[in-house]
Amino acid sequence: MAKPISRAKRINDIRATLAGVDDPDKAIRENRCQPPPVGCGGPAMVFRDPLSAREYRITGMCQKCQDEFFGNGGEE
Repeated sequence: MAKPISRAKRINDIRATLAGVDDPDKAIRENRCQPPPVGCGGPAMVFRDPLSAREYRITGMCQKCQDEFFGNGGEE
């Protein structure tokens, strides 16, 4: 089980409002991608590198969704 990055409650409230979900950290605790519109809602278990895994703990986006949002790091 992944552990979400600690952040202030107000920031969590803003994230929840923007994502349209009640608890954005729930997906991270369940090793799932954030539900749409933020992510795909699928499993989030494998990451390219430690930086991508850390990004998941911040945003809750799986590797596929990170690649779509940020670009795939030059990999095809």
